[in-house]
Amino acid sequence: MATMAAEIAGTAGVVPMRIELQRAERRRKLKAQTLVLPLLLCILITLVLPNGRKIFSAVHDDTLLRLMPRAMAELSSSDGRGYRMKARTLLSRWA
Repeated sequence: MATMAAEIAGTAGVVPMRIELQRAERRRKLKAQTLVLPLLLCILITLVLPNGRKIFSAVHDDTLLRLMPRAMAELSSSDGRGYRMKARTLLSRWA
């Protein structure tokens, strides 16, 4: 019995089954990730980025930031008459 244990313990190049299983599982997970990665990149490039740009440009509008101070100055300097004319003037500047 002691010789059998010595033979098993002294054998070179034998990897325990638990370590082999861990390596196989690691390879399987890596293979699954490499198969899913191109799909995720495709979804990101074709769906998320364009829609994100649309949402950002819908919320962020430079023309309003640039023209609102002018509009407020024009409206506050008026005497209460001629709002239609001022509105037309502002609309013509806006375009």
